[in-house]
Amino acid sequence: MPGSFLLCITSTSPFARKCRIAISFLNLSSQISWLKINPWKSSTLRTSNPLCKVPTLLRPDGKPALYDSGVIIEYLDFLSQSQTSRESKRMLIPPSGEARWRALRLQALCDDACSAAGRLYAASQNPSSLDVSQSSKDRLNTAVQFSLDALEKEDLNSEDWDLGDLCAVILPSYCEFRVPHAHINWRDTRPKLAKFVYEMEAKEEFRTNRFSHE
Repeated sequence: MPGSFLLCITSTSPFARKCRIAISFLNLSSQISWLKINPWKSSTLRTSNPLCKVPTLLRPDGKPALYDSGVIIEYLDFLSQSQTSRESKRMLIPPSGEARWRALRLQALCDDACSAAGRLYAASQNPSSLDVSQSSKDRLNTAVQFSLDALEKEDLNSEDWDLGDLCAVILPSYCEFRVPHAHINWRDTRPKLAKFVYEMEAKEEFRTNRFSHE
């Protein structure tokens, strides 16, 4: 896939999936390629991002790489707005007002909850870890459950959706993919959220950018 930018990802990362969906939605696929990478072993990624985490966006012309999915999403919006084609004039982050704060608030909620779910997964893979006391796991699980409860109460929009709605799909789908053992049964217990996720996951941007095991 030719492109002047390169997005370093893993197919299991919720933050990388968020960026992949954004690229599709903003009609930037012809400019941005993505590369599956092992962040634990890649010297290339470490050179570009001192944190050695995905996603990382490598830019052309010697410009510094961008990292943290929230920063990358803002940059993707900027790229989309700089296009000359009318059909590419899309935005994920509303420019101002309460709609902007809603989108950023939901992103913050879902990003942190995804991190908690990721730590639950890591604990299940390494039970001997020092950071997996039962109280720690209970706290992480509670954070995820309360975040899903908050999404159930939100007025989520599957038609005219923005970054906040996108993130509201990433969290429950990541829980289902990564930590099914944690008894996070959000489909039966949060019917509004389940209906919303079903509608969103049917869209092309989501269908073509699903989670998968490496």
